[in-house]
Amino acid sequence: MPKPKYELLREAYAIIGGIPKDAFNLRSVINLHGKSLDCGTIACAAGWLAMHPKFNALGLCLAAGDRHSLQLQGEPIWFDTAMSKVFGISERLAAELFGIALRGETGSHKEIWLRRVRTYLGKRGQLTAQLKAKAQQPTLKAAL
Repeated sequence: MPKPKYELLREAYAIIGGIPKDAFNLRSVINLHGKSLDCGTIACAAGWLAMHPKFNALGLCLAAGDRHSLQLQGEPIWFDTAMSKVFGISERLAAELFGIALRGETGSHKEIWLRRVRTYLGKRGQLTAQLKAKAQQPTLKAAL
């Protein structure tokens, strides 16, 4: 297994942090695609990253003709396998970080994903000062 790409995951955190919570849903790569990204598009973290130029440059994109699937380096790929390869983590961990919201997880899907990533980075000593401050907040609901 390659070394986890913590800096890239922190960049993904910042990108997803800028997505409105109403445009974020962990149930599908993309479950609604508006006329433009800021006009009705709803996606999960993997879906939003697949639409970002930084991750496009790494070979991640939405599958042509099937906006509900991903491609990596031009090949169709499951979301957990794609996230595993992009971030240098196991497929199991990718599924835990990027997968659907589980019973007992509270908050919006965006809050859940951000919390998962902060927790993962924190356990590995990879939180920046800004992320540490967010991790100490009792809830992000007021800020979102």
